[in-house]
Amino acid sequence: MLAAHREAAERFGTTVSGSRLTSGEREVHAALEAALAETYAAEAGLLFVSGHATPASLFQAILGPGDLILHDALMHNCAVVGAAGVRCHRRAFRHNDLDHLERMLARSRHEHGHVLIVTEGLFSMDGDGAPLEALLRIKERYGAWLMVDEAHALGTLGHTGRGSHEHAGIDPARVDIWFGTLSKALVSCGGYVCGSRALIDILRARAPGLVYSVGMPAPTAAASLAALRIMRREPERVARLQALSSRFHEGLRRAGAEMGTAWGVAILPAIIGTDLATLQAAEALEARGVLAFPVVQPGVPEGAARLRFFISAAHREEELDQALAAIGEVLPRR
Repeated sequence: MLAAHREAAERFGTTVSGSRLTSGEREVHAALEAALAETYAAEAGLLFVSGHATPASLFQAILGPGDLILHDALMHNCAVVGAAGVRCHRRAFRHNDLDHLERMLARSRHEHGHVLIVTEGLFSMDGDGAPLEALLRIKERYGAWLMVDEAHALGTLGHTGRGSHEHAGIDPARVDIWFGTLSKALVSCGGYVCGSRALIDILRARAPGLVYSVGMPAPTAAASLAALRIMRREPERVARLQALSSRFHEGLRRAGAEMGTAWGVAILPAIIGTDLATLQAAEALEARGVLAFPVVQPGVPEGAARLRFFISAAHREEELDQALAAIGEVLPRR
């Protein structure tokens, strides 16, 4: 990835200097968009210079005053803030509670034009994911669209790392909109949307984050493209990440950690409760050589503060075992 980044910087410079519609288009953008689209069996893909701002641009381009966004209550801030800034209706359904979602649709679907259901393939704070097959049946029954945030799922879920659709065994073409960021498995920065050719054409013409923003630096796109190609070429990396995650998940369970609904892949929370106890635990672990990210309000609701552990294929078994030993010393006893 570093070599690809360096070569692109030497060829294209560190900025494209203008929007994609003016002078900001480079061939590496199209190559990455095509590779991402192929990952989701989509007709086309589109890059945005900011991952956090991508949902806002998307929503503004395709939704209006008579439309409705229904999002999981634990959606990432980028989707919640993006939805709040659009002139459409917005409601949250309880986390992965599809009965609640369906009741909302049954009650109000007829009052709206377009309805967009938004969820995550792998939730960033809880480490679980959406029940995609059941969601697809609901969205098809009510004539809605489905958007899935793959920020944490790409590169971690599925036997080759293609994400939540591979994990669930569904045809990715059934999902209307795939959204993700380049800052996790794709080692860079920015956002992407994959879907139908018509959707991407509309976004190219209307999405403010593309029309009015500078294009993504070419080295950024080149690094992500190299990472995506490595993921495809070396699926053993994904298998190792999943095996290490399972090992750590079991170790946390033995240590008495409360992990909620976590699947045990890549993101592993240890829910402690109060902000103070969580910060103290993180500090105690750091003193023992273990970096654990404390997540407190407003990242999670009051009383649900936690330590969040990220596992990668680069970890060694002995590192995880050392971390688990320290966690066993630090976690509050229930």
